[in-house]
Amino acid sequence: MRKIILFICFLFLSFYTNAQPTCNGVLGAPIVNVNFGQGNSTQAGYSPFSAYAPGLTTNTILQPSGFLSAANTSGLVKNGTTFGSAPQWLATPDHTGNSFGLFMGINMPDNIGDTVVEYIMTGLCPNTTMQYSIWLVNLMAPTHPMVVSGSSLIQYPNMIMRIIDASNNVIGTFNTGNVPTDGLWHQYAYLFNNGTSSTVRLQLINNTSGSDYGNDVALDDITVRPCVPDADILPKIDTTFCKTTSLTFTGNITSNVYNPANYQWQYSTNQGNTWTNAGVPSTNNTFNFVFSTTNAPTEYWVRYLVSPGNTSATTNCHATSDTSKIRIDTIAPFHLPPDTTICSNISLNLSAANVNASSYLWNTGATASNINITTAGNYWAIASSQYGCKESDTINVTVTQVNNPDLGNDTVFCIGTQYNLNVGNTNASSYLWNTGITGPDITVNASGDYWVKAFFGNCSSSDTIHIDFNPAPEVNLGNDTSFCLLESYTLNASTANANGYLWNTGATTPAIQLNTSGLYWVRVSYLNCFNTDSIQVDFKQYPIPYLGNDTSFCEGFQYTLNISDINADSYLWNTGATGTTLQINTPGDYWVKASFDDCFTSDSVHIDFNEYPIVDLGADTMICEGIEITLKSFKNYPDAVYKWNGNADYNLPGLSVETAGKYWLTITNSPDCTGSDSIEIKTSKCKCDLMVPNAFSPNGDGINEVYLPRLIFEGCPLDHYRMYIYNRWGQNVFFTTNPLKGWDGYMNNIPADVGTYMYYISFQDWTSGQVKSYKGDLMLIR
Repeated sequence: MRKIILFICFLFLSFYTNAQPTCNGVLGAPIVNVNFGQGNSTQAGYSPFSAYAPGLTTNTILQPSGFLSAANTSGLVKNGTTFGSAPQWLATPDHTGNSFGLFMGINMPDNIGDTVVEYIMTGLCPNTTMQYSIWLVNLMAPTHPMVVSGSSLIQYPNMIMRIIDASNNVIGTFNTGNVPTDGLWHQYAYLFNNGTSSTVRLQLINNTSGSDYGNDVALDDITVRPCVPDADILPKIDTTFCKTTSLTFTGNITSNVYNPANYQWQYSTNQGNTWTNAGVPSTNNTFNFVFSTTNAPTEYWVRYLVSPGNTSATTNCHATSDTSKIRIDTIAPFHLPPDTTICSNISLNLSAANVNASSYLWNTGATASNINITTAGNYWAIASSQYGCKESDTINVTVTQVNNPDLGNDTVFCIGTQYNLNVGNTNASSYLWNTGITGPDITVNASGDYWVKAFFGNCSSSDTIHIDFNPAPEVNLGNDTSFCLLESYTLNASTANANGYLWNTGATTPAIQLNTSGLYWVRVSYLNCFNTDSIQVDFKQYPIPYLGNDTSFCEGFQYTLNISDINADSYLWNTGATGTTLQINTPGDYWVKASFDDCFTSDSVHIDFNEYPIVDLGADTMICEGIEITLKSFKNYPDAVYKWNGNADYNLPGLSVETAGKYWLTITNSPDCTGSDSIEIKTSKCKCDLMVPNAFSPNGDGINEVYLPRLIFEGCPLDHYRMYIYNRWGQNVFFTTNPLKGWDGYMNNIPADVGTYMYYISFQDWTSGQVKSYKGDLMLIR
């Protein structure tokens, strides 16, 4: 255990071949960031290399599939499972854990000193300290048997990070040491200074020889970040001004990073999407901004860029400060009306509308620019601009109380009546009606609109009503009358200008249907006016013929229908007969009409003539001993009564038998139409044997599709049935215990190969108790 711990610690050591510079400030935003891009949900490997790693070159052979086939090959993938499965290969996404993020898998070269990847940086500021960093993970999984056993044959990935200037001078090198097999991503970083060179090459070099187990590694996120000062802006504010304002800002940076430091002040009016230079670069760390209301409302973001010497335009070496936010806005005054008095029945509209306002607040809680008021009190409004600049005003309102006159709802009266209109309890000082009357009430008897106006000092209120005086509707049910009993009569009281009907029967329709004698009246109304009429209606009653209930008889029977007891004037049957009786022997519907004066009565009946059942149990037959068969007639009568051997308790179309004897069936059809037949059953001892086929062809043509042995004597009962089918390698391809189930030529839902198979069948003959078996070859043909 101690050796293993020391070994793992050794893997995490990093070696420097030359001293690193120090960063007295902070590491700025990356100026190189190779993260190999994004993949998708379907692809395993990605290419070309330049599309996913712009600016980075490799001496390895990129595999479009992503699979690392040999030494000095590489692949761009989303997960280590592309290279192989557990427990040998590490299943890992990129170092950020992004399931679609790509990284570069490398099967390292055999030769020590081979360059794996290279990146050229240009446009660098002189004498800039930068951090060169990479992320690595060993693709040999911690579960690999060689890792678990602590094998000495593992060849760990080991790399050198090297920086070279434009003259091929080595600026700095850093050795990662052995990348451990712990399944974790590790960051390796190195600080360097480019001196006077504006161009450098970043290299990653193989530092191990050979291609034993474990030299596969994953590379991700190659970054270079410059060392920049920590830049603060003073004052650091986030505020709003409602008038033109002048502010002086100061840049405060970490000392001893840029000497001298160069400042470029900037502002943005679109929340940092784009920036505009304010003035020119200068070593002066202060700048005065004037924020004018001319362009209000506007939000300004202010910052500065700081760089060494005169290099502020180079993004590779400047630092960006934090940001101050200044909102400049303005709002114009508004004025509510002077203090005033209003009538209580009329609202006053107050407006605080302002061209610069974006929101409003009234002391009523309203947030619109306008409100309507009807009550006395002090009212104020505050108008606010987009960034919170405010204006306000106040008004005092008094109210004169007005009580509205109430003439009621529009109404209707009958002609000849009078109606009194009254304003109610208004306490007004005076009144005026459209008829010219000046009192609180008037009496009317003609249709029309009536209005009154009530006065309360300088205020007034009014109400209107419409009154109609209508005539009563006319109604006439006619003279008293009479009808035959089986007829019906419609009483119709419909009349113009009626909107309501009420009969003494309770009906509320304009017309009613009658079939009983009596006195009938109706009340017809139009609005509040009504009229009535009545009529006596009599229905004559005569005897009704009775043909009896629907019935049925056996075919061949003759039945007589008789209605001679009603003494009608005349008779008419649907057959055309005119007597009091009718002889019938065919099924159907029969009706008769009996006439009395101008009236008639009628009745109908349905008669069926049923056939005698035909019973046929078939020829006498023989069955195996112990075998059960079902006896039944060839024709079934669903509503009939069945008796087997005279037993009325067994009322079923079929009878199951297994013993010798004579059996007979009687079928009775309604009404008492009967037929019968008998059959002699004999029994015999039967021998149960199989006919076993030697071939079948499950090819979908419907012929010999299933391999199924069949009984020589149908119906023999088989106990403990087993059928096995084996292929030529002795593999069981089919098994069943059901004598009625055969092999369809499939094995594991896949068509079995054409060729020779072996079968083995066994069962116990139930009749003898003997165990029988069959075995042999069969051919599967397609």
